Amino acid sequence: MIKLIATDLDGTLLNEEKKVGEEDKQILRKATEMGVDVCLASGRMHHDLKWVAETIGIKTHFISQNGSFTETKEGELLDQSAFTPALAQEVYGCIRNLDLYMTVGFKDRLVTPSYKERAREANAQLFTEVRQVPDIGEKFEVEPPQKFSLVGEQSKLELLQQDLAQRFSGRVELYISDTHYLDVMPAGVSKGKALQILTSHLGVKPEEVLCIGDAFNDVSMFERFATYSFAMEQGPAAVKQKAAFTVGSVAQGIRQSIKGI
Repeated sequence: MIKLIATDLDGTLLNEEKKVGEEDKQILRKATEMGVDVCLASGRMHHDLKWVAETIGIKTHFISQNGSFTETKEGELLDQSAFTPALAQEVYGCIRNLDLYMTVGFKDRLVTPSYKERAREANAQLFTEVRQVPDIGEKFEVEPPQKFSLVGEQSKLELLQQDLAQRFSGRVELYISDTHYLDVMPAGVSKGKALQILTSHLGVKPEEVLCIGDAFNDVSMFERFATYSFAMEQGPAAVKQKAAFTVGSVAQGIRQSIKGI
């Protein structure tokens, strides 16, 4: 019996217009009416997830910034993670001068040291304003960030991912979270770990969780909650191989898993 639905946003619950389709809205509302909890799990900021939940018209749990923050629907913060100041400075020093647009994620804001190519396109996909702070690296000692995101051609990002994996082996997590996005997180931070923290708090077993996503930052959920793990049809083949099922929509995955909905 499914007790919790954990869904990614971009490429999964959100369509190309960055909105939730009516079919998905209706089935998520019906699921909550049946007593099933919903968790929005995304690389996006908490503010973005809250806005999506409001557009659906339901209360949800939140896993934001790829697992940096785990919060219940009642507003209880269960877990949070950030870079150490030293590691943040080291990572920033390696990527700050690259010919890629970079955003730096903190608890309640996104900043960039400079607007570069793809900045306008990337910012248009966000629900959170990106502020320019040229000297952002100098502030890490006081407030270290949760996440670095780099935007560019996928081939360049894949090469950079390999390079950073060698430089920071065992100290960071690296996710191609969308076609043109590479996310850099502290080691151990993932949606899967955050979802495990949430389910332990709620007393929900792994086989009672339905999780669905489309990208590499969703794989940790598939691995820890494999029974009802769903990958979106349009996702990379390597991601789909990690899930138990492949579907075309969130609604399809829910109907396949919950009887009478």
